[in-house]
Amino acid sequence: MSYAVISEWVSKNSRQSTEGQAQEQAAKEKFAPGVMALGATAVYFIYTSDTTFNVVTIYPDEATATNAAEKQRAIRAQAATEMPVSMAGEVRGDVLRQVNSPVIKRCNSLSYHPRARGRDVSCGAFSLGIIFI
Repeated sequence: MSYAVISEWVSKNSRQSTEGQAQEQAAKEKFAPGVMALGATAVYFIYTSDTTFNVVTIYPDEATATNAAEKQRAIRAQAATEMPVSMAGEVRGDVLRQVNSPVIKRCNSLSYHPRARGRDVSCGAFSLGIIFI
């Protein structure tokens, strides 16, 4: 069973600012690959406001996540040192269910999905909802 580690972060920079864009680039190029190297199968950076974001890291199992915990803390400390961000909290747990949908892969058009009860649903609206299913 997959295992998730979710950390909540606060930034002093707006994501719209030049500094915020630089932070985003560093996350993509430096910090995400560092976490992936610890055995993660996926890392998602999710904006929750203009100055807050969550990092959702998926590991193949709890043992891999536990073995990676110390190095993950070091990566987080490095991020907090190099950028004006601070971690506000963390939660960990088993992934109960993973849903993959071909709808997400077709975001340039309207797509049908059974949960839409026969109506076309734009990919953006539906894919946002699927995160919480």
